[in-house]
Amino acid sequence: MYHSDTMHRCMLVRLRKNGNSTTITVPPDELARLGIRAGDYVEITLQPVDIRPRLPADLADAAEAVLSRPSVAEAFRLLAE
Repeated sequence: MYHSDTMHRCMLVRLRKNGNSTTITVPPDELARLGIRAGDYVEITLQPVDIRPRLPADLADAAEAVLSRPSVAEAFRLLAE
């Protein structure tokens, strides 16, 4: 997922542990597009993001219908105890 303009390309990536370091993986096609190779210096800006999955409307409606049943609510209450 990215946003592009003529000067910048913003990518959503996951940080990964690599030994004692943390790394960012850039897809090879992006490196080639920008003419960047391993060992080159690049500028990055880090900003945390919060990603939450969104249910399709029909699935959300079905889940709501099931979860609103008193017997289901009671079952979840008992499981929580």
